[in-house]
Amino acid sequence: MNHPGETLTFSAIAQADIETFEKQKEKIVTAVTDHLFRCTALSDALSDPEHARIARECVKIFTENFLTTVKYQLPEALLDYVAWLRGFLASRSFPPSFIPHLIAGMRNAVHAFLEEGRSDDICAALRTLRLGELQRISEVRA
Repeated sequence: MNHPGETLTFSAIAQADIETFEKQKEKIVTAVTDHLFRCTALSDALSDPEHARIARECVKIFTENFLTTVKYQLPEALLDYVAWLRGFLASRSFPPSFIPHLIAGMRNAVHAFLEEGRSDDICAALRTLRLGELQRISEVRA
């Protein structure tokens, strides 16, 4: 589910941007992980060692899935993965805000580690994905 009027698409993302993302992948994973562990909204959940381990693995796997789905222009596959991840995390009592925080951390990292201009289209896709997750959370609460 995306933000009203917005559909997740990767068509604007250039191959050179994908290659740059791939080269910076380890730095992005580290930055996203750091972001999650500094996030006060997640501090209670991530203080549990098992939740912390799962969170670290989620960052690695989400990053790989994001990169692969962007590379092969498969936004629906990413949405399917996020839906599965949402259920997986819910079954382990993660806060619903975990995925939006994960996506926000990735947007920040992409802006930090990709050259100016290389990050914009990737971050636009991440923004759409995050807004869809936030909308879903607000609809569930309503």
